[in-house]
Amino acid sequence: CYAHSALFDPATNKIRPLIIHTDTWCSSGQFLPDGTLLQTGGDLDGWKKIRKFLPCETTQLCDWEELNDVGLADGRWYATNQILPDGSVIIVGGKVVNSVEFYPPRGNGAVSFPFLADVEDRQGDNLYPYVHLLPNGHLFIFANNRAVLYDYEKNLILKNYPPLDGGPRNYPSAGSSVMLALEEDFSTAVIVVCGGAQFGAYIKMDTTIPAHGSCGRIVATSPDPVWEMEEMPFARIMGDMVMLPTGEVLIINGAQSGT
Repeated sequence: CYAHSALFDPATNKIRPLIIHTDTWCSSGQFLPDGTLLQTGGDLDGWKKIRKFLPCETTQLCDWEELNDVGLADGRWYATNQILPDGSVIIVGGKVVNSVEFYPPRGNGAVSFPFLADVEDRQGDNLYPYVHLLPNGHLFIFANNRAVLYDYEKNLILKNYPPLDGGPRNYPSAGSSVMLALEEDFSTAVIVVCGGAQFGAYIKMDTTIPAHGSCGRIVATSPDPVWEMEEMPFARIMGDMVMLPTGEVLIINGAQSGT
């Protein structure tokens, strides 16, 4: 697999290939406040790259812009990007990269984040961590089966949440996660984590091992948070969770076994 990118216009059902110069395989992205897609990392020549894409009308030409004056401090593969209140982006983790950094870059470069190393097991299970910005300005970061409340300004872990039952939930045992619509006075945040592969499916390369069918739901802003467990209609790995305008969550795609 190499780098592919296209712009799809649902009104005309037309696709226009985009020019992209470096490998985005296993990269991570985040939309900026102006609608620009920021994409970071990838494979081979894309390891430390930062790219931007600003969509345009179908009558115009727009393509990826490779930023040559700035790059990642640490090369990143399977990281997660999260926009922050000031419009900047925090970039969390990646394969064998237990650190965080920011775009635009901050003076301290990449900052060590040992939590990701602490939760890593024999098959990884700490890649593409789930990162959610809470109303209190801190980050809920989940990897494998554990989560922390992280103050990214001070580089401090403020809270360790209880482990989530059911096995690993992050790549290569990837489930999916979403923060529900904020409740009450927009100060209560509920996080949901669903699905994932059984531990060992990746090591054995076994496509027949059933995935998780469970979901954990936690009030991340509670002083005494606990996971409440629910079951999906069937097990799912590598699905996607999409927030709908109704406040409901649509869970789509994925597989029922393997990794």
